Amino acid sequence: MSRIAIAVMSGLFLAVAVQAQENLVVNGGLEKVDAKGATIGWGRPTKAWTVGEGLGYFESRGVMWSGVASNACAFSATGPKLKAGRKYRVSVWIRGEDIKKAEPTAYLEWYGADGRYKGGVYARGGKGTYGWTQYGLDTTTIPTGIVRTVANVYVPAGMSGKVWFDNFSITELPELPPIDGLFSSRYRNAGAKGKVTFKAALNSRFEATGYFSHKPEGAAKFSPPVKVSSKDGVAEWTIDISELAMGDNVVRFALYEPKQGKVLHGSKEIVFTRQTPEEEGALTVRIDEHRRTIVNGKPFFPLGMYWGKINEKELKVYADSPFNCLMSYSRPDQKAMDLCQKYGIKVLYDIVNDYPVKSGKIVGGEPMEKLLRTLKRFRNHPALLAWYINDEMPISLRDGMNAARQLVADMDPNHPTWIAIYQHDQVREYLSTSDVIGTDPYPLFKNPISMVSEWTRNTRRGLMGMKPMWQIPQVFNKSAYAVNRKNPKIGGAPSEQEVKNMAWQCLAGGANGLVFYSFFDLVVMDKEDGFEKRFGEVKRVAKEIKDLERFFLSADPEPAIEGAPDALAIRAWRCGGETLIAAVNTTREPLAAKVKIDGVGIVDVKLDPIGVDLAVRSSSRSCVRRRE
Repeated sequence: MSRIAIAVMSGLFLAVAVQAQENLVVNGGLEKVDAKGATIGWGRPTKAWTVGEGLGYFESRGVMWSGVASNACAFSATGPKLKAGRKYRVSVWIRGEDIKKAEPTAYLEWYGADGRYKGGVYARGGKGTYGWTQYGLDTTTIPTGIVRTVANVYVPAGMSGKVWFDNFSITELPELPPIDGLFSSRYRNAGAKGKVTFKAALNSRFEATGYFSHKPEGAAKFSPPVKVSSKDGVAEWTIDISELAMGDNVVRFALYEPKQGKVLHGSKEIVFTRQTPEEEGALTVRIDEHRRTIVNGKPFFPLGMYWGKINEKELKVYADSPFNCLMSYSRPDQKAMDLCQKYGIKVLYDIVNDYPVKSGKIVGGEPMEKLLRTLKRFRNHPALLAWYINDEMPISLRDGMNAARQLVADMDPNHPTWIAIYQHDQVREYLSTSDVIGTDPYPLFKNPISMVSEWTRNTRRGLMGMKPMWQIPQVFNKSAYAVNRKNPKIGGAPSEQEVKNMAWQCLAGGANGLVFYSFFDLVVMDKEDGFEKRFGEVKRVAKEIKDLERFFLSADPEPAIEGAPDALAIRAWRCGGETLIAAVNTTREPLAAKVKIDGVGIVDVKLDPIGVDLAVRSSSRSCVRRRE
């Protein structure tokens, strides 16, 4: 996945900005110098950087970099102190001239007492030539235990051209509202039978008592409120759908602070629709209450890869594999969609760039007309699986993303939306923006391979059991990109064992589908890695997953597991009388552990470095695979 930079022109950015706050970057405008002429609050610049008058916005004092960056280089500001439980906005003004290969960036990172990276945001400028433009991103909620921060303006390795930076700021955002969102466990807040769980996402400072209630839409009174207590920032309520009226129902969560008695502190409402079984079953593609994908009434496990442009020669090769879907960045035309249908491949259709999101809304005009044409043209195509509507947009554009999701749902009720983000610690904030969410941990070779489990667990936690997770494991060689080719630390292509390990880390962490990144990188690296060899390795990993697909499509409850150490990613699935146990060593050291699996007993796990152990225990009962 490419890291998409969101550039917002100053007027638009300021339209959604909060009231002016103190800039936590010391001398963010670079105007102040000491007696020796050094820029106060900033480190000493290397030779590639020039600091002085006339280089900033409105020809004030600023900093310029020019040349070709053989290695990444930064001009460092003093890292600010950050408060746990708060959010911050990072903003910078950038001007570019003939910028190629990579984007100039201003960033803020935070680190824990153990010295490890805990998070960061990266406001990236654009390529090419452009005048002064403001770029900005908001952080996630800052966790406890942060002891060090790093704030830099930065030029990545391989970038060339000239870039100017000015007015680097980090400001604390206002305190968060008490309730961030209200969600249901059923697809698009609708269902015909069974249970539905409602969860209110509360901001972490609240330990509160709340009340759930409901009424048919248009009715005067809500039902008697049900009292619930929050835990870990979530208030939860489960009822049977039969308790709701047919049609639309308003479900309300109201929050009170217990120390102050019944003083209303906030509320949220959503509309939940009680459907008939016929209405629910008529959808071409939907998500069921077990977070399975249902295609034409049958459970379907998405197993695919990212693609560039679709052509029949490569599609034939791809179709001779266990993969059943693909996500193409090329916006497939009618011929490409028909080819995918011919070869039995479902399409995750990319419409990310068809609707520019600015200032919290979708921009109209020709971009909107183009999007509507695409939706109308392909919403009934039999190859369509889902709409891909966000490739790593920042949460600061959530209002616009919500509008885009609603537009797609209104235009095409028969197919879900899917987004891919790297913001694994902000997933809960993205819940309202899509029907399915995935994150893209690419650890090799700059990070430990356990990064996959960390991101997947965080993603699952953020989803709160409300929506499915289609994860994006790494199969590409990072040196496929020109910016990395001269960096020996990048390493080579992942081995087959590493691909297997990362894929099963995703599955053990809770993934309901996998879309590997990427097929087109394997093609690009043919001369270096050998496409047939690499794709053969990836196919073998995919085949093993496909052969066990019955477990991922089962509606049987998963066995509980106790005693697993952090280094062990482990999960069990039941399919009738069979139990699949997947144990994954997320380290490059041998691992031994004893875990307790409900219905199985104590299991002695012994794994080689980055080892994966898959075991199926059988009995006579048949697998539950509901057709809905």
